[in-house]
Amino acid sequence: MNRRPRAHVGAYLAASLLAVVFLLPFYVIARNAFSTQQAVVAPVWRWWPDALNGATVTAVLGDPSLGILPALITSLVVSTVQTAATLVISLMAGYALARWSTAASRIILGMTVFTLMVPAMVTFIPTFVMVSSLGWISTYRGLIVPVVFSAFATFL
Repeated sequence: MNRRPRAHVGAYLAASLLAVVFLLPFYVIARNAFSTQQAVVAPVWRWWPDALNGATVTAVLGDPSLGILPALITSLVVSTVQTAATLVISLMAGYALARWSTAASRIILGMTVFTLMVPAMVTFIPTFVMVSSLGWISTYRGLIVPVVFSAFATFL
């Protein structure tokens, strides 16, 4: 009998078990979001909420003192614009680097590869100083523009 299918079954079972273990905290978060306060702190833990109750989610999202909904909207806007702008700029830069065959293109390519060797932690303070000097603190520009130009995305 061929041993390969059994090895594949074992690998899939192990991967499935690990997926369940890694996803369990997310399930608990979702379960607690739709449970009552008494069910969350009950001494006996249950897999399913007693009754689906959206009051907790509504209270958290609707409380202006927490600011969760505006933060979610800001995250959505920033991530969407960053992704779109990075995609457009990296596609254009990658195409130009692939099609040019001059001495200048080799220098630019070498400088781009060199920036991949610089750890991101080294750039945090200079980026903050640049954003601060431009007056972009607490603005969308300050969140989006510094990360749009990515050498990694150009080579991706």
